Amino acid sequence: MLTREILKNMKEDELRENVLKPLFITMGFKGVSEYHGTQELGKDIVMWKEDETGSRENYAIVAKASRITGDAKKSISEIRTQIEQCFGSSYNDPVNSSEQVINKCWIVSSKEITMSARKALTDSLKPQNLDRLIRFIDGDEIWQLIERYLIQETYQESVKKIQQISDSISPYYIRS
Repeated sequence: MLTREILKNMKEDELRENVLKPLFITMGFKGVSEYHGTQELGKDIVMWKEDETGSRENYAIVAKASRITGDAKKSISEIRTQIEQCFGSSYNDPVNSSEQVINKCWIVSSKEITMSARKALTDSLKPQNLDRLIRFIDGDEIWQLIERYLIQETYQESVKKIQQISDSISPYYIRS
């Protein structure tokens, strides 16, 4: 069973595969695919969702399993480069191979993303107006999403299975 401690100690590949992909699928995103590798161009995960008008909105996830601070200039520079690459290059949809561009980018870390890191990244992206298209999700917020979407979903599925078993055991069992 997933706990906060396990989440904080995950490696980046485990975080992407075992937490983020199932979480985003449960949240209703479509085409959730790991894009990590030599051709990723900043995109660790790609996915999409219909917006309010029914148009496709593409998301890129920059996933980190480390604490992101404004003190580590190399780390901030690396993440900024990944964000710029996300918006600067299209990708082929893994499902239908159509060429897609990124509309929003989320920087997701299983650990803390400090305010100084958020400010440093936002400020460095302002000249290109990319600061309005990014969102930060740190370990605490990931855990809240896990509780809301994954753990709650698992609990509801368990209740349904128990009800099905009870129904099959006794024809006189009546649910209230």
